[in-house]
Amino acid sequence: GGVNVYLQQKSGLFRKTPRWLDGLLDSPGLLASAAKRSGMTRATELGELTAGLGMIAGEVRALAAGDLRVPHIGWNDVRFERPCELTAELPAGGAPFYHVHSYAAHPADGDDVVGTTAYGERFATVVQRGSVYGTQFHPEKSSRDGLTLLAGFVRLAHTSKASPAYA
Repeated sequence: GGVNVYLQQKSGLFRKTPRWLDGLLDSPGLLASAAKRSGMTRATELGELTAGLGMIAGEVRALAAGDLRVPHIGWNDVRFERPCELTAELPAGGAPFYHVHSYAAHPADGDDVVGTTAYGERFATVVQRGSVYGTQFHPEKSSRDGLTLLAGFVRLAHTSKASPAYA
């Protein structure tokens, strides 16, 4: 995970995929963990600033955890900053989710932030821009609340006319 965007750019992936990206932006999409990082505009990984897919404007930087252990591995509370269809069936104030990461997303537009987590710093852990959603945590490893979030995505995909995508 830690070199995700860096390796994808170095491999030339971003130069090869513009057609599928255009289609994804019209469909409900859920980018989890490392895929969320790829969806941002840019990331600093392995000391280099690299381009992301640009689905959500902003930057991914190394987690400023202070004296806390990195990577951040374990359960942490996610505070919901605004209502969102993806999280509609979860407690309004937030819920615990399972995290495994060394990087944090910082969207350029605060309106894209749905939920935040504090681990050394407060960072965006749930984002949304149009029909594209991203989570820093692993919903598939997050017990009941993770399954509830995934069910919310299935509900969104079911009501959409476009094909959904999960990465």
